[in-house]
Amino acid sequence: MFREAIKKEMSMQGVTVSALSADCGINLSSLSGFLHGERTLSLKHLDNVLGRLNLVMLPRENFVFGEPKTLEIARNIMKRGV
Repeated sequence: MFREAIKKEMSMQGVTVSALSADCGINLSSLSGFLHGERTLSLKHLDNVLGRLNLVMLPRENFVFGEPKTLEIARNIMKRGV
């Protein structure tokens, strides 16, 4: 889903894959593979891409990272509105 958002923003801004790879210091084939769903990017490179395109990645609603017990506690807190 976020790959599509990146590609859409690239199109809207007129940014090519080669220009984005050069601006972000990412190998062209690595970025192209990422955009086609064939590769992953490091968090650093993904942050560079998002920054260059003025995009922000937000967690999904109610997303909690952690162990199952932590998740259970977080859900209970959210239900109570604390």
